[in-house]
Amino acid sequence: MKRYVQLFFMFAVTVLIVMGIQKGLSTLDVLNLENFWANYVVFLILAYMILSFFLHYFSKRKKQS
Repeated sequence: MKRYVQLFFMFAVTVLIVMGIQKGLSTLDVLNLENFWANYVVFLILAYMILSFFLHYFSKRKKQS
């Protein structure tokens, strides 16, 4: 059960970070995220990158214990 709670919070933190990055990019006019598909693709790419970092970090940390 602990693993599922940890995974849920990793995903929740990832989504919050991605939403913050998207808001910042939109505010700075780096990307036009008014288009649904552009917003979707940017969200998927950023979420995958950040979630893979979290999963790699926590799996590596667990093996060291």
